[in-house]
Amino acid sequence: MSIRVFIGVGHGGSDPGANRYVKEADANLTIALELKKQLEAAGIVVGMSRTTDENDPIGEEIREANAFFANSKDNCLAIEVHNNAGNGDGFECFIQTNQYAAKSRACAEAIEAEVKALPEYTPGNHYALMASSLKGVYNFAYTLFNMPGAFIIPINTSV
Repeated sequence: MSIRVFIGVGHGGSDPGANRYVKEADANLTIALELKKQLEAAGIVVGMSRTTDENDPIGEEIREANAFFANSKDNCLAIEVHNNAGNGDGFECFIQTNQYAAKSRACAEAIEAEVKALPEYTPGNHYALMASSLKGVYNFAYTLFNMPGAFIIPINTSV
């Protein structure tokens, strides 16, 4: 049995996302493309919501992710890549509260442990696991993925 990961790439096209020093959409795409390369090098089958700077409505992203996993007997995971412009450094990882809650939490906790093991990790910075309480469309849409997932949001002052 193989592993399949779908990477949702936040913003894009006419929606730049946070836009202080760099466009969040560009940062998200750069991170997602590197993540894809690393996962594929490990033998993981990867799908992405976008590979260029294009409009990527959340409804389309959900359809793409669910189609990528349709009828799959593989171990499946959806990852959503965003960046928040904030004061300080760290990350937030939102988890699902639907039927995939336990798997989503386990994934998020594993990601958190890896981040905290990095040499760049600074205790006291903002690191949080939160139930899916995102405002508006992302909270609703996130519950529509038909597989476990984690919504990963690095927080930095450069976005």
